[in-house]
Amino acid sequence: MVAGIITGLACTHDASQSDQSSNGTPLSNVQQRREAVELSGATLESLKSGGTSEIILAFGEDGVIDFAEYEQGVFAFVACMEGYGWAASPGYPRLAPCGQYQVQFAPYTPATREARGASLTDLPSWEAECNQRYWMGLGRIWNARHSPSEEEEQNARYSVASCLIEAGVEIPEHPDEHRLFDLFFDEMNAGASVDRWVECIRSVKEQQFTSGTGIEFAP
Repeated sequence: MVAGIITGLACTHDASQSDQSSNGTPLSNVQQRREAVELSGATLESLKSGGTSEIILAFGEDGVIDFAEYEQGVFAFVACMEGYGWAASPGYPRLAPCGQYQVQFAPYTPATREARGASLTDLPSWEAECNQRYWMGLGRIWNARHSPSEEEEQNARYSVASCLIEAGVEIPEHPDEHRLFDLFFDEMNAGASVDRWVECIRSVKEQQFTSGTGIEFAP
C-alpha cells in the first residue's frame, strides 16, 4: 500500500518495559486491561493452518496467550514491516486502555520503493506476508477480549459529534455509530468538504484511542 497503514495491534519489545509508550511516555496513569486469553483447541488449529509463524505458535502451546507474548508477537509484526521499508508513524505503537496496542505506519514513499527496487504490486504482498505470519491470528484472538467497551465507543462518538457541532456541522448531539457513518458518507458523496470530519475524528481518536465511528483515515 502506498497509503499509510492503520491497524489495532500490539507493541513494546520487552514486557519489562511495558509501563512506557513507544516514545517513552509513562503509562502508569492508564489502567490497561491486560488479562491473558485462553485458547481453545479449535483456535490453536486455526493458527496452525493459517500460515502463522513458529514464534506465535510457540506462545500458544500452553493454551494461553499473555500480555508479554502479545507484545512480542506484535513487535515481530512491526519488525517485519520495517524490514520491508515501512516506518511507524510518530508516537506509534501506543497502548490503549483496553490493553490493545495501536500501530500506524507512515505512507510508503516513492523514494523508498525506488531504493528497494520494488514495484507497486510488491507492497500489498509484503504487507500480507507480515500480517499472516505475525499478526492476523494473534490479533483476532487478543482483540476479541481487548477492544474498547461500548461505553468507551459511545463516549468517543459523542465527543466527535460535539466537535462537529462546534465546527458548524449540523448533526444530532448523540448519534449512534451507523448514523454518524451515514452522515459522513452522505457529505462525501455529495461532494462536500469533509475536512471538519477528518479533524474531529482524528482529534478524538488521538485523545480517547477510538473515535467510535468506525471511520479511519490514513496519515
